[in-house]
Amino acid sequence: MFLARFAKHNILTMAFMNFVERELVGQKPDILLAGVNRSQLGLYKYNERLLALTNYP
Repeated sequence: MFLARFAKHNILTMAFMNFVERELVGQKPDILLAGVNRSQLGLYKYNERLLALTNYP
């Protein structure tokens, strides 16, 4: 996972399908490039949790 900060934008990239919620608290990227594949179907509310945690980029 990388957070790239530019003059006016923050971009959060994820290369994997899971995350530790407490590690992302307070992160509000403008752009989120989340890891996506079929394994997300086995993770509890993956999309909803990730979007809510990152303030719906």
